[in-house]
Amino acid sequence: MLPTLIEAAGGKPDNSHFDGRSFLHVLDGKATEHRKLVFGMHNNIPEGKPYPIRTVFDGTHRYVLNLTPEAEYMGRYINYTFPSAWYQSLEEAERAGDPQAAKVLTRFRKRPEEELYKTMDDLYEMNNLADNPEYDLIKKRLRGQLDTWMAEQGDPGAEVDTLRSHKDNRKAAGVREWKHY
Repeated sequence: MLPTLIEAAGGKPDNSHFDGRSFLHVLDGKATEHRKLVFGMHNNIPEGKPYPIRTVFDGTHRYVLNLTPEAEYMGRYINYTFPSAWYQSLEEAERAGDPQAAKVLTRFRKRPEEELYKTMDDLYEMNNLADNPEYDLIKKRLRGQLDTWMAEQGDPGAEVDTLRSHKDNRKAAGVREWKHY
């Protein structure tokens, strides 16, 4: 975002100092595309238990790498500290024997190491294609691109997404500690 804001304010962002580049040309309507790939990273820290995820999207397919698939996914505002009404209603339905509720909760809590979705045809990403041999080449290509991006970012994977790492980074940046309630 910062390079876009600098350019919008009349400056010339030096791309050697930023991970991103300005997309003002798209906002101005001078272009319809900014990047061929979009990368993302997610972790629940400090909102929940560590659950590192990396992802890449090419405009058609989204590849997701869950770095600790053996762990149970927990999100502070969904099923951890402050469970949402949605999550609580599914838990009630699961306790009452609803197989669909149990399926949704299991899918949410336990995620496979790799996920692949053809997002244009599956907007809610419910059909994981990662184990479908027809999509092996796409999965391998996206995984390779994600691995390259992680290496460029100096991202070692799950080891960077720990509570200790989060606290050390906050301390190094001069951010004071705060308490979990």
